Amino acid sequence: MKILIVEDYLEDRELMRRIVEHHGHEAIEAGDGQEALALAERETPDLIVSDLLMPGLDGFGLLKAIAERPRLRQVPFIVYSAIYTDLREKEWALSLGADAFLVKPLPPEALWEEIERVLSAKGQAHRKRQRPAPKEETEFLKEYSTTVAYRLEQKVKELQDTQSRLAVSESRYRLLFLSLQDVIFIADPSLQITDVNQPALRRVLGFESEEVVGGELCMFFDDILPAAELKRRLCQLTPERGETARFRTPVRRRDGSLIAGQVSTCGMFDLAGRQVGAIVSLRDVTREETATEEARLAHQEWDRTFDAINDVVTVQDREMLITRINAAGCALFHAQPGDLVGKHCYELFTGLDAPCEGCPVVESANDFQPHSQEVHHATLDKTFQVTAIPILDQGGQLTGIAHFARDITEQKEVERQLRQAQKLESIGILAGGIAHDFNNILTAIFGYGELLDMKLPESSPEREDLRQVLDAAHRARELVRQILTFSRSGERVFEPLALAPVVKEALKLLRASLPATIAIQQEIDRECRLVMADATQIHQVIMNLCTNAFHAMRETGGTLTVSLREVEVRSEGNELPTWHSPPPGVYLQLTVGDTGSGVPSYLTEKIFEPYFTTKERGEGTGLGLSVVHGIVLAHGGHIGVEGGEGRGAIFRVYLPTMANQDEHPVSPAVRLANISGAGERILLVDDELTLAQFEERALTAYGYRVTAVTSSEEAWEVFSARPRHFDLLMTDMTMPGLTGIELIERVRGVRRDLPVIVCTGFSDLIDDQRAREMDISALLMKPLTMRTLVKTVREALDSRGREQGV
Repeated sequence: MKILIVEDYLEDRELMRRIVEHHGHEAIEAGDGQEALALAERETPDLIVSDLLMPGLDGFGLLKAIAERPRLRQVPFIVYSAIYTDLREKEWALSLGADAFLVKPLPPEALWEEIERVLSAKGQAHRKRQRPAPKEETEFLKEYSTTVAYRLEQKVKELQDTQSRLAVSESRYRLLFLSLQDVIFIADPSLQITDVNQPALRRVLGFESEEVVGGELCMFFDDILPAAELKRRLCQLTPERGETARFRTPVRRRDGSLIAGQVSTCGMFDLAGRQVGAIVSLRDVTREETATEEARLAHQEWDRTFDAINDVVTVQDREMLITRINAAGCALFHAQPGDLVGKHCYELFTGLDAPCEGCPVVESANDFQPHSQEVHHATLDKTFQVTAIPILDQGGQLTGIAHFARDITEQKEVERQLRQAQKLESIGILAGGIAHDFNNILTAIFGYGELLDMKLPESSPEREDLRQVLDAAHRARELVRQILTFSRSGERVFEPLALAPVVKEALKLLRASLPATIAIQQEIDRECRLVMADATQIHQVIMNLCTNAFHAMRETGGTLTVSLREVEVRSEGNELPTWHSPPPGVYLQLTVGDTGSGVPSYLTEKIFEPYFTTKERGEGTGLGLSVVHGIVLAHGGHIGVEGGEGRGAIFRVYLPTMANQDEHPVSPAVRLANISGAGERILLVDDELTLAQFEERALTAYGYRVTAVTSSEEAWEVFSARPRHFDLLMTDMTMPGLTGIELIERVRGVRRDLPVIVCTGFSDLIDDQRAREMDISALLMKPLTMRTLVKTVREALDSRGREQGV
């Protein structure tokens, strides 16, 4: 508000001005009533505070003049007098229109309380109250003369108390002066310090007043702010403008340290308007500047943190317009912040012209709660986990939305692969169960077939039929082994292997899945030598190479050519392509060719690299040929590709043959006379009655005495009754009641020396390593041939006998 101060004493007027400004209001000043009336008509103040005794037009006259002017009549008027103080003068001032009558001096707090009371009533009761009508000039002069005469009489008496009142005024001034928290310097025109408030000086600058009074004000700034500049700022003040200078500058303390100071200055003038000095206030704003700097650094740190977040982070207003975006967002969209700020988030993340359904930003703007949703960006081909968090002010009102977008494309792919792995695991579990039952069936076929084969004479025509049955059982056994690759993982099992049956079996499986437009041409040499290999992995090599050939011909059709033959690599003149030079020796050459689009020459060096693929997205992982390459190398072999663009492709695999070819697969018809028993007693446990009967008959036929049971609990009872009666325990693994392992542990608790053979179709409870740890003599995987069964029993008994020194 604008407050008009009317006071003929400069010091009192300056004090009033500082009180008004200290409380955040604007002060305008006048030295007498006539000047005040002109200011009031020009500025229309919100309040007038006026002394009564003044030269020229005094306070009573000013009150009468204000009441006679309709535009000024409603301006509140406070009388503040040290001369006219009795009840009669107060009542006359109030009758002339004064809103309050205050007697000087009042403490600044009490004075301001009265001013606030009048100001607060300005828009309420003051408006309702009608000011008294202006008095007639004759009546006014009569009352004025009486009042002045009375006051002159009183003045004579009061002159005697002037000195004491001046002392009181000085004391109050000093009290106010010393109580101020800012350092207040009183200086003459040459900037020599004449007075200073000691408490603030000591607290802020560390000086005592006697150290600075009489000295130059520049002493605090001389090495920071040049004296000429300081004087320019402090002294270029004119009474007409009422100018106050304010500036900030470092200030030197007594101990040499610097503080941040805010300097406010104003001139001191005499009645003639000449500058007689300056009032300079100094406020320590070091904490304020430190806080400002800390806030700046905190904001800078936040900027760095904001840009260091790997997720895309934007701040949006209620209209979903981006007001800020971090560095990750700019990098994602290959743009600068200025290119993205001001756009809607759905323009960037979905490419749409409206929010997507269920947009988390919209949801958060509606209910002031965090929301999340997955969003796919078609242009970027990326999936984001979008989270929107409302930004609320202290009143709980929405001011914006924090929008976080995390790229989860890779995570989604991993989840897809995990789901695929879980499917394969489920298939594996199912395959394991099927294999267990199927191996039991095959064991019965092998066993009873071999028993029948032993009974038929060599010239019997049914013998050839029986051999066809057993050959089919062998193929079924290999098929089950392939199925089991889905249900368990383990180290490679290298054993002498004839590749021709493996290739034949793989092509049978492929034929059922290939379209009629693709013909299969095979050239398989059945007399090829053996190789030391893992049958399952070789099968995988054949399937992967043939599948790759199928993909090359699926649109146009063609011929898949598969051949297997022996080749000899010599140091010179070998028939191998120039890209390949394995060491000299005899190899099996597996060739898979197609009549498809071919492999460009510049890709032949990359085709076996992991994840390299020429297929469309979703049609392959790029791992097939790299897996083939790894398997071939693990078998000590070599692989390469021939062909050119438009000429099809030929993959050649070379596997080294075994040096010792003496051992060949033995026909089921070969007699087993050299592995007969000598009446040893065997406890046989298998929950499949058919298998238990076959194993009992087979072992009995070769001179063993067999006790066969179909329950593990029954086996334990039989053993417990006569633990020294048996020479060997042969048990299945998966059985109701006690498992094979549990039965073995019970038996071993009684007889540590009893040899044990485990025979199972499929179990994830035991493998070769676990069998060795349990001191199991042999682990047999169904289906079993008679030779394998009786040979293993003989070896287990003989091995235990040697250990015991028999």
